[in-house]
Order: sequence, then C-alpha cells, then structure tokens
Amino acid sequence: MKRILLLLILGVALVAVPTDADAGLKKLGNAGFTFLKVTQTARTAALGDAFTAVATDINAIYWNPAGLVNLQRPSFSFGYNDWMINSKFYSGALAVPFGGRHVLGISLISFTPDEIEETTIFQPNGTGVMIKDNDFAIGLSYGISFTTQLSFGIQARFIQEKLYTSTNRGIDVSVGTLFYTGFRSLRLAMSVKNFGQDIVIIDDTAFRPLIYNIGIAGEVYGNLGDPVSLTVAAENAFFVDYEGRFHAGAELWVHNLLALRGGWKFNNDTESFSLGAGLKHTLSERPFSVDFSYSDMGDLLDPTYRFTIGGSF
Repeated sequence: MKRILLLLILGVALVAVPTDADAGLKKLGNAGFTFLKVTQTARTAALGDAFTAVATDINAIYWNPAGLVNLQRPSFSFGYNDWMINSKFYSGALAVPFGGRHVLGISLISFTPDEIEETTIFQPNGTGVMIKDNDFAIGLSYGISFTTQLSFGIQARFIQEKLYTSTNRGIDVSVGTLFYTGFRSLRLAMSVKNFGQDIVIIDDTAFRPLIYNIGIAGEVYGNLGDPVSLTVAAENAFFVDYEGRFHAGAELWVHNLLALRGGWKFNNDTESFSLGAGLKHTLSERPFSVDFSYSDMGDLLDPTYRFTIGGSF
C-alpha cells in the first residue's frame, strides 16, 4: 500500500511541474461556452484555483462534485462575481446529503455582459441598436463515497450561450474524484469539466471548454478544526483551447473563525496573484460563512472581486 501511495504522489508531482517542453507548446483553439471557465466562488478564486483537492464544502459543486460527500447537512451558497469590462456573474447552489454516503445538488450560473452598441463597417460609430446578452447553466450533481477514503462525483448541466442573434444550447458533463491517501491529511483529486459535443458558432466549429485538473492538498500545520491550521494546495490545469497552467494556493484558519487565503496562477495570460478572506460562524451546529476574494488581472484590466455567502440548515 505504501508503494502504491508513493507512486500516486510521484505521478501527481511529475504532472504538476511544468517542463521546458510544455512551455514551448501552444495549444490554441476556438472554444464556445467560455463563461463556464470562469471561477465562481470567492474561496476558490482566493486560492488561485488550486481547489480540486481542497473542495470539501458546497463550493465543490462548481469544481469537483466528489467533494460534496463531506457535507453533513443540507447546504447552500450564493455568489457574486464582478468580472471584466463591467460584466457580472451570479451563482447559487443547494446540496442535500442522504443515505449516509450520497449527496444530490443543484446549481445555477448566470453571466450578464455589459450592454454594448452594435457597430458595422459602414457605421463604425454605432447603429443605435443595443446588444444585451445573457448566458446561463443549470446543473444537477451527484456524489457518492465508495469508502472512507475515496469518493466520486458527476454533474450534468443544461447550458445556453447567446451571441447577438445566435443562440447555442447543449448538455455538458463533469466528473471528479477525491482520494484521502491515509498519510496525514494528504489528498489527491482530479476532475474533468465541461465535456460535451462540439458546437457550431455561425459558420465555425468550436470545442467545449474542456478542462482537466489534477491536484494535491494537505495541512502542513495543524488539522482542520484546530485552533490554527494551514492548508497548501497545488494543481495542474489542462485546457482544450490553451496550454497547461499551474495553480498554487494556501489557506490559514484561525480558531475555525477567520480564514486568510492567497494563491498564484502560473502561465496565465491575464491573471496572476489572488488574495481573500473568510468568516465562519456556527449557530446551533449550523455553520454560516462569508468569503471575499481579489484577483489581479494585470496592467490592462481592472482587478476582479468575488463575494460568496453560504451555510447549512
């Protein structure tokens, strides 16, 4: 068992470290439904998206549905994302555990770009026609614990993207696993998100924004629930329309009340570091949390902010 564990850890480490050959490989391509690639929750964003092996709360519904099996009570979350160029994201999720090792969840993502005026070759200053679009995704998730160490999750979503007069609809599927190695609190996880049929945008064919994540996480100081604990996480993200990226993050909990978070996205064309904080309060054994994150978007774009509230009942 120890030999298998060491091989798993070594495999994740080899995948997670970018090589010079990887750095020279550019996998650029067209992808539709790109709003699905945007991180929804403040906790995830603050950790630099190094969340696949950290996702054990309601936020897992957007990142790795296998983590939902750690919920002890019906849980909910609502999120707001002040995204680029005056666009907004709104999200909501509800998950209910049942049968001791199963959980069902439902989620909603809504993307509202800023209203813009139509322009043409002959009227470059505007035609007077205003374009206002809205994209959304509604998903159903299921998670199951096979053992105390291994869990699996799957999500199916109906998605719609509107591009002026063209509207695309479809179904996508995401799957994930979460494995507690038994060595301290070390855990390994993977997820494949946004799998579905290629779509046609006007006269062009585009991929789904398929993303494969593999990550590792654990507490390097204390344990979750202790007066002080420090979690570190790292993962690689592979995109169908771009080269691989490396994410790293850390989360410090103080008295299970205050969380301080930071993360970094390597090999990213816009985003770099992120910061965040969270507050948690428990009332009659029912936790309630508020999270905030700040993501730097480089010199050309304004930073983005996310705000998420969640709890259980």
